[in-house]
Amino acid sequence: MTHEPDALPLTPNGKLDAAALPAPAAAPAADAFVAPRTDAEALVAEVYAEILQVDKVGALDDFFALGGNSLRGMRAMARIRAEVDVDLPMRALFSTPVVADLAAQIEQRIAAELDELSEAEVAALLAAEKDTP
Repeated sequence: MTHEPDALPLTPNGKLDAAALPAPAAAPAADAFVAPRTDAEALVAEVYAEILQVDKVGALDDFFALGGNSLRGMRAMARIRAEVDVDLPMRALFSTPVVADLAAQIEQRIAAELDELSEAEVAALLAAEKDTP
């Protein structure tokens, strides 16, 4: 025995009876805005907002859902690289387009680079930071 899908309500003339249709289900609530929580998230959100020309970008926003494409992605990644001096590949944006996720990759990359520094390099960086106003 086959089950037929529910038929649409029809008027006596065979047309769709719109008044007899059930009320549409309420649209799911959009996720609430989550402000950037770390410096890295703030940087990524700022870059996304600038490149995509949107007013507000939160920690859970997705680059591509906001209107990003590969060309804009290259611009965003170049800007992020220039800001933090970290070599993050373009594929990082495609695999983690959400602000918080890309920011976490940036933080991991920075931590890994810091772990590779010698004691002398760390001392030189700290000294240079003290000299900057």
